Amino acid sequence: MTHEHRQLSIILEMIHIASLVHDDIMDGATIRREMPTAAAKWGNASAYCWETASSPTLSSWHPV
Repeated sequence: MTHEHRQLSIILEMIHIASLVHDDIMDGATIRREMPTAAAKWGNASAYCWETASSPTLSSWHPV
């Protein structure tokens, strides 16, 4: 596995997590896989901030 493969896998996982956080906020979910959701644990505002803060990071990624 190359460095670029690792970077891409990290980015894809971050996108996946951001989509789960977004889904939980939209659904008002408090539990995901028997654990509290980010919104349930830290509130919608904090969960939303993490989700939106990760977007510029993800979109500015360029393989080296």
